[in-house]
Amino acid sequence: MFCIYSQNGDFAQANKYGDKLIKLIDNIDLNGNRRLATTEYNKFQYNLDRNRLQRSEHRQLVYRSIIIAILIFVILLILVFVEFYMHKKNKADQKQSSLSKNLSMMEKELHDTRKVITEKEEILTEVQKDIADKKRELEEMTNELQMNERQLKDTKEELSDKLSQNMALVQMLRRTKMEDNPNIVIADLEQAAVGKKKLTNEDFAKIFAAIDSLYPDFKAKLLRSNGRVSGLQMQVYYLMRIGLTAPQINNIVDVSRSTIWRWLKKNEWIYKINEGEPM
Repeated sequence: MFCIYSQNGDFAQANKYGDKLIKLIDNIDLNGNRRLATTEYNKFQYNLDRNRLQRSEHRQLVYRSIIIAILIFVILLILVFVEFYMHKKNKADQKQSSLSKNLSMMEKELHDTRKVITEKEEILTEVQKDIADKKRELEEMTNELQMNERQLKDTKEELSDKLSQNMALVQMLRRTKMEDNPNIVIADLEQAAVGKKKLTNEDFAKIFAAIDSLYPDFKAKLLRSNGRVSGLQMQVYYLMRIGLTAPQINNIVDVSRSTIWRWLKKNEWIYKINEGEPM
């Protein structure tokens, strides 16, 4: 029974029957039994040590298997991590390559855009230059047109002055009947009014005499209004009396235009007398 239980691993029962066997042997044959018991005990102890060794080896085998499994798991985990990292790295490399490609395309497009902008700026500069030239030409044309308009205006004023002069001279002729007197040079007065000839003191004396014969009180009114009158002022006022305008008088009398305008402004009543008289 001891052997059966020992082989089956039930050492408690084996020890129990072993004790009983030893006691039995001691009762039968103490010396032989002791030797037999010693032999059996040694066998039991051997089997016990062997079983212990087997259990220890089994545990070591289990531990070794667990460690190997853990190592395999760790290796697999590392392989999975490496695979995941490589996959992610490949995706990152592909993305970086795509971004680099897109960046190169964008740089090329930017370069082309800058080139186009440069060309447009050059065209714009040329257009602005053309516009400036056209504007300058327009200003020159405008200035020329204004100059022409001023010349036209001056021409109209000159024609108007000449017309007024002719009308004044006709009026003077009608009033003084100077056309019947050969000593009065009407042609000289006409040329002097447009600045083509200067009248002499003798010519002015004849004009004064003709106007005094027609308007005997004019000189008295003139002196009452102005007091003392110089020879140049007398010439200006007598020319006003026959209806000549300021530009015409300025062409005849050697006095500045501002002075003539000041004298005419002071004696505007002379023109009013002319306006109130019948032609």
